[in-house]
Amino acid sequence: MESIVTYIQTVAGIFILEVIWLIPCVLLAFGMNWTVANLELGASNLIGGRAFMLLFGWLGTFIHECGHLLFCLIFRHKIGKVKLFTLNPEEQVRGYVNHTYDHNSFYQKLGNFFIGIGPVILSAIVVYLLLLTLLDFNLFATLDREKLAKMLSNGDLLGICKTFITALFDLLDRIIRLKNLTDWKFYLFIYLAMISGSAARLSPADFRHAWLGVIFLGTVLLLANLLLLWTGKFAAFLLSIGFIILIIFYLVLIFVMIFLLPIGLILNSFKQKIQV
Repeated sequence: MESIVTYIQTVAGIFILEVIWLIPCVLLAFGMNWTVANLELGASNLIGGRAFMLLFGWLGTFIHECGHLLFCLIFRHKIGKVKLFTLNPEEQVRGYVNHTYDHNSFYQKLGNFFIGIGPVILSAIVVYLLLLTLLDFNLFATLDREKLAKMLSNGDLLGICKTFITALFDLLDRIIRLKNLTDWKFYLFIYLAMISGSAARLSPADFRHAWLGVIFLGTVLLLANLLLLWTGKFAAFLLSIGFIILIIFYLVLIFVMIFLLPIGLILNSFKQKIQV
C-alpha cells in the first residue's frame, strides 16, 4: 500500500512539474507576439510595406503557415484550402491553412494544441538549425544531459534554472563576438533568424485553436507519467530527453526575443527621428 501511495505521489509531482514548465510556453508566445509586432511595425514604417513583404514578410508567413500545415499532417487533420504566403502587402490575410478534424478522435483533438502553436515550434526548429549550420553552435551538445536528468528526478528547480541561464549566456556569447563581423554566414544568420523569429507570431485564432487541445495534452502527460514511471529507468531516460528538448525550445525562443527586441526598438527610433 505504501509503495502505491509513493508511486502516485511521484506521478503527481512530475505531472505538476511538467505543467509548471509548460506555463512559460504561453508567456513566451505572448512575448513573441509583442516583439514581432514591434519589429514588423518598425521595418514597415522605415522601408515601406511592399519592401518589407518582399524582403522579409513572405518568407516569414511561409514558415508560419508551414508550422500549421506540418502538424495538420502529423495529427491527420483533413486539409482544405492552403495559402502559404502573399507578396501583396495590401492583403489583410497573408496566409492560412483550412482544416477539419474528427471530433470523436482523441488524437486529432490533441493535435489542435500543436497545430495552434505549430509556427512557434517550427520557428524554434529553424533557428536551432541556423545556429547549427551557419554558426556551428550545437545547443543540445552544450547541455549536460545526465546532470539535468538528475536535477529533474530530484526536483531541483533552482539547479535547473541556473543551468538554463548559463546555457542562455553561452548562446549569447557565441553570437556577440567581434570575429563574427567579418563572417558572411553571421549576416545570413541575422537575416534568416529575423524572418524565422517573425514567423512565431500567433494570431488570436491560433491561440483559440491551441486552447482546444490543452485538456487533451494534460491527459496525455498524466497517462504517460503513469505508464513510464512503471517501466523504471527507461522512463527516466525518456523524461529527461523530453525535458532537455523543452529546455532547448525555451532557450531558442528567449534568444530570438532578446535578438529581435533591440532591432525592433532601433527601427522604430529611426522612424521617430525621420518624423521629427
